[in-house]
Amino acid sequence: MNQYKWKRSKKIVARKFNTGTDQSVLLNEFKNLSPGVYLLEGICKDKKGEEIKSINYITVYNPNSTELPYKMA
Repeated sequence: MNQYKWKRSKKIVARKFNTGTDQSVLLNEFKNLSPGVYLLEGICKDKKGEEIKSINYITVYNPNSTELPYKMA
């Protein structure tokens, strides 16, 4: 599985928040995700206005299933 080369599907959620005033962001949309691999992308700007991007992959499992959410060897 090389998730880094997978084609991206639709955007599920986009949020804006201010790290100067907000300590956390609640993403209720995560509660209803189907099992699978998802890309989380965070984009912000530093003090100088330079863009900083963080990309992470998460796997969502169904706790009531014995099958993996994706095919693997």
